[in-house]
Amino acid sequence: MAGAFLDISLDSRLAGARLSELVERLGDLRVPLSDIGEHLLLVTDTRFQQQVAPDGSPWASLSPVTLAKKKGSRILRESGILLVPQRQRRAKINPKRLTILTQAG
Repeated sequence: MAGAFLDISLDSRLAGARLSELVERLGDLRVPLSDIGEHLLLVTDTRFQQQVAPDGSPWASLSPVTLAKKKGSRILRESGILLVPQRQRRAKINPKRLTILTQAG
């Protein structure tokens, strides 16, 4: 048989143990996680206003079928439910996890 192949094995128990050790050494991550959460909210708001994807590419235009069904021509803004104001967002932060919650309406 001509050619080459690569066989990779991973002991996930060892990787999991090493990651757990790293998390323990890092300690309480509330401050950096709070900063990360704030940054994520700000860049998401900016992208939404500019109607661009995370890579900077513009959102796809609405199809004529979609435009015919909508009241307006703005993307992702028919009811406004997807654009949750900053004051309605809550960040749940514990020493190891950041969760951003939204409550529309």
